[in-house]
Amino acid sequence: MRKILFEDDGWRRFLPLTALRSLLEVRCGILPLWEKGWLASGGDIDFLALRPGIRASAEKKFEKFSAPAPARHPTGSGSALWLNARVLWNADLLAETADLNEGEACLLPGGGIAAAVASIDSASSDPGADLEGAVQSSRKVDWPHLDVWYDLLEAGPAEIAADLTRLDRRPETAPADVPAAVHLLGEGGVHLGTGVILDPGAVIDTRHGPVVLEDGVHLMPGAVVAGPCYLGRDSRVKSGAVLSEGCSLGDSCRVGGELENVFMQGYANKQHDGYLGNAVLGAWVNLGAATNNSDLKNTYGEVSTIVDGASRSSGRMFLGCCLGDHVKTAIGTTLITGMVAGTGCNLFGPGFHPVSVPAFIWGQPGNYKEYRLERVIETARIVMGRRDVEMTAEYEVLLNTRFAATAAERDTFLSRLQHSRTAARRRGEC
Repeated sequence: MRKILFEDDGWRRFLPLTALRSLLEVRCGILPLWEKGWLASGGDIDFLALRPGIRASAEKKFEKFSAPAPARHPTGSGSALWLNARVLWNADLLAETADLNEGEACLLPGGGIAAAVASIDSASSDPGADLEGAVQSSRKVDWPHLDVWYDLLEAGPAEIAADLTRLDRRPETAPADVPAAVHLLGEGGVHLGTGVILDPGAVIDTRHGPVVLEDGVHLMPGAVVAGPCYLGRDSRVKSGAVLSEGCSLGDSCRVGGELENVFMQGYANKQHDGYLGNAVLGAWVNLGAATNNSDLKNTYGEVSTIVDGASRSSGRMFLGCCLGDHVKTAIGTTLITGMVAGTGCNLFGPGFHPVSVPAFIWGQPGNYKEYRLERVIETARIVMGRRDVEMTAEYEVLLNTRFAATAAERDTFLSRLQHSRTAARRRGEC
């Protein structure tokens, strides 16, 4: 039977991280979600079912891997096992789908199909909805899965160790393999790729989980990295930086200052002093010196945030920010607890920015405007080129599409700002 890993409409609850990529491409721990399913099946995945607007760009990325191709054209509607990419798949979970027959499904506690056997088109534009129409009987399962963007912070640290098991990454580096001038705390648990540079005075702490340093990672003198922690290829931790437990940084990130339980998709910069905690960052984010985010309310209460454009209590005491791809902050920027900023924002100035800033906004608290798309693309092309990444035509289309899709949200945001300023002037406040 064919196996198809699919993206349901839950991708919206991961915005802005999924604005320019499929949910299957989002990492959790070490691996992207598609690769967890791929490894769980022993490489027996026939198609990746992605939403139509993302397929062309995703196909270019998947060409680099020994991965199944995204289903672009109808390939028949024969019976297939459909696997939701939001599930953190492993071989044991996949085995629980073996008894599913045509028209049967496993349902996630918060809604959505975890797995189903059905005969629908593999290039469906909305496989989740089509599967619901095809399912005749179901059972609920309590499988580990992701529901919203901040679940990456909850599940990510444990997934580092789980991904090492999926990848069969053994043996670990023996303590004797770590240079004598590097301080190693804990009994093993260090995984070093090739070409890793560990400068004198760096500290690696594995007492609470593994530390994985991929090829070309550089820990500069005095850098502190505590597990569980994952650093992707060619990432750099600057002198004096402290990465507390739970950090997962993708390829080619540059970090300094203090980080705690931070997720970076990849190609992100936080090179200078400042605190970043319980935060999720897309690619090509750059945080200026002394940028800080709050991740705890003074009341120690639950943090509210934005999920798919609506306010929601996260149920978490600690929650920082979620910044979309190509977000930039200037020196001394402060980000409020639970803040979400969309793709391509450029934020600066004194004071806290609001909890929700739509995509492609430029400005400071109380004074914002639309960030012209041509300027965003011009800057993005320069930034990507500095890391030897070419902006493809398909990627530029994604930026254009996202700009158009968020126009109404931007207009509402700016209109409310104008009304607030007008009301303040009438009261003599400005």
